[in-house]
Amino acid sequence: TQLHRFVQPGTGSHLTRPGANGDFFAATTYTPFENPKKNYLYLWRVTRDGSGNPTGIEQADTLDVDHSDASHLSGNVSVHGDVVVVLNPSNKYEGLDSGFVTYLKIQESGKLKLIKQVVPGDASAKMYFGASTVFKDDLMFVGAKNAANDTPGSGKVYVFKLGSDDSVTEMYDFFPSDLKAGETFGDQMAISGN
Repeated sequence: TQLHRFVQPGTGSHLTRPGANGDFFAATTYTPFENPKKNYLYLWRVTRDGSGNPTGIEQADTLDVDHSDASHLSGNVSVHGDVVVVLNPSNKYEGLDSGFVTYLKIQESGKLKLIKQVVPGDASAKMYFGASTVFKDDLMFVGAKNAANDTPGSGKVYVFKLGSDDSVTEMYDFFPSDLKAGETFGDQMAISGN
């Protein structure tokens, strides 16, 4: 049974790959025809009847920012429990084009709360931090496919611990020790269940 048919919102184009978990899913879009140009983050929720059966989809929240090379709502989205992250691998953070991840939480009301922008301690230009992300319990893994490492290749995966108090703590990074010139690591990731 089809619950809902999505239509590109407003004057948006460039809808990103959505992220989903449980009854929530989210995606960003860019609106090049508005003035000023905008980036939007949309959060949707599956609605259910008293028996828990799906009845439709509702838009739970929308955030927007003016479009720029430092926009924090411009990339692909991942959802993990009540955590929503927007990947911004080619954007600037505090003037440095390292890329960054926007960390948000879904509140009990279903509204989004911006927690912080996440960057690694060794951020550097063109590292493409935020190329990919996966989660395992309270750990967030973020790929930076152009990060320098101790090999002829490039790329690292950074591991962050997400605290119940909304803290984000960088734990460590890792990469294969045998990357060859031209090989990258961290641009795509997957993690198995238990």
